[in-house]
Amino acid sequence: DPRLTNRELSVNTFTDIILRPVDIYATNLTVNRKVINLFLDRYDEVWSPPQSLRKEVEEKVYHSLVDRRIKAGEDPYPVTYCKQVTKAEYEAEKMTGAEAGLLELLQAILVDRKMTDKEKIKKMKKFKEAYPHIWKRKFPSPSCEPELNGARKASKFGSLSRIKNVMGM
Repeated sequence: DPRLTNRELSVNTFTDIILRPVDIYATNLTVNRKVINLFLDRYDEVWSPPQSLRKEVEEKVYHSLVDRRIKAGEDPYPVTYCKQVTKAEYEAEKMTGAEAGLLELLQAILVDRKMTDKEKIKKMKKFKEAYPHIWKRKFPSPSCEPELNGARKASKFGSLSRIKNVMGM
């Protein structure tokens, strides 16, 4: 029936399924629908267990775990701590993680194909100024460094290519 709302259609359809009366003919359909509507209206109150019951179940589960640990010969209340490190160790590890990220960033700049050469040169110059120690790790000697002056390396065949251009080849 197109005049029924979704709620009414659901209540009409599922009342017998939810309540499952023993004798369908002896039950009061109006009362059954009111019960289902109550379930829908007060869903959280009707179907959520009381807080006291939740707490009681959590305690029983906890005690069951403790008993199981005792029977297994384990510490029933294990306490774990993180290993304490010295400030120097912390600083060394912190820098190692940061440096690894910066090295990845530098490598990403070097291999990025979407970036123009001019952009790469600009970013690498900034990187070299901001993180010289990381730059030295990646490029230990000046001969290993990529060219940053913006000038393209002169080709051995530069004059040949110019002749080709003039001739229209």
